[in-house]
Order: sequence, then structure tokens, then C-alpha cells
Amino acid sequence: MEVLSPSSIRQDRTIKAGLYARFAIPSYWILDPQERVFEAFALDDGAYDLSHRARDNAIVSVDPFGTLAIPLADVWA
Repeated sequence: MEVLSPSSIRQDRTIKAGLYARFAIPSYWILDPQERVFEAFALDDGAYDLSHRARDNAIVSVDPFGTLAIPLADVWA
């Protein structure tokens, strides 16, 4: 999981994502506290595809931790 800051957006979305994909990390999550957005990506054929996007006060449950419920309101608090 990466937490974006204005100075790390490019690094987290491109450089780190490419590096994690290269080493076959199956899931990649990004939290954007400024926009209050959670994004989950799943590795597919060597590249990440967006598998889930939620914002504001949603409750997130995504693989590989499908039984874990993350209330984004608590994350942003």
C-alpha cells in the first residue's frame, strides 16, 4: 500500500507500480488522502489493472483480504 502525497504521486503511480509488477507483487493499493480515494490494483499478465475504487466514507473489502472491512472514514480521520 502506498499513501500518496503531492510530492510522491508520479513515483507511486508509475515507478513503484512498475517495480512491484516486475517482481510479481499480486496486489497494489493506493490511498490518496487529499482526494479521499482508495484504489486497489491486481496484477494481470505483468501489469496492474484497477480492480476496485472507493472514496469518502465507503467500507472497502478487497482481495487478498476479502474478509477484512476497512472503513475509509477511519482512515481519513
